[in-house]
Amino acid sequence: MIEHLTLPNLKDFFQTIPGLLLFPYSLYFFWIRTGNKISAYITKSHSRTSAPYLSNVVLRNHREKQVAIHNVIAVIDKDISIVIDSFNPPLILEPLGLLVIKINEVSYYLLGNEKYEPHFNHPHKIDIKVTTNDKVLDCIAGRPPTFITNEKISDYRTALVIRESFNEKVYSENVIFAIVWMDKDTTKTAFIDRFGFVSHYGQLWFNSIDTKHLNNTESLEAYLKNNNIDKYLREMQIVELRKPHE
Repeated sequence: MIEHLTLPNLKDFFQTIPGLLLFPYSLYFFWIRTGNKISAYITKSHSRTSAPYLSNVVLRNHREKQVAIHNVIAVIDKDISIVIDSFNPPLILEPLGLLVIKINEVSYYLLGNEKYEPHFNHPHKIDIKVTTNDKVLDCIAGRPPTFITNEKISDYRTALVIRESFNEKVYSENVIFAIVWMDKDTTKTAFIDRFGFVSHYGQLWFNSIDTKHLNNTESLEAYLKNNNIDKYLREMQIVELRKPHE
């Protein structure tokens, strides 16, 4: 039997449509505002002067709900738990936020009365838990951004970023010398490139040197001293960063 929609029926029908359309959104907003969901990924470190340890823990909050973090706990192979850091007052993981926790180095571990060396690397499984105000939460294992990046760009050829630096200043392949001097208690640095230009960040009164004086360290130093520049630059030194004719 075919039922024809009358005007009152149509009115009820169109009043129902917005509710049907908004229902999935209502479920989503209810889901994101209730409960707890935190993912975590870790960075493992080891040095000659410390025991193996987790140097960084990154927590991501997947809910629109603030979480107080009192402890971060690592559980190895569902057997041994290690409270890797505690916070008083607690750290606050903001709604939908990200929290980077840097962990201090470790001298050694004790399991009971005996020394213990944890195994943080594959194939051992590391689970991260956090203590909140009222419970201990299991964190979902997250993948570091480097893994995600490599997965997405694996079809491309990869160019590496190389940064060469001297005295905390990055220089290019064109830079061949550095001039270093003291200004009060501060070490100052200027770079000279193979074309004779001087990059000094506003600290010197000249910005170029004739390239005939750039054959080697000795010729550059002789030029600077002949022009009395060494008298203005206390404890001046010339450092060759790259052979002038490479």
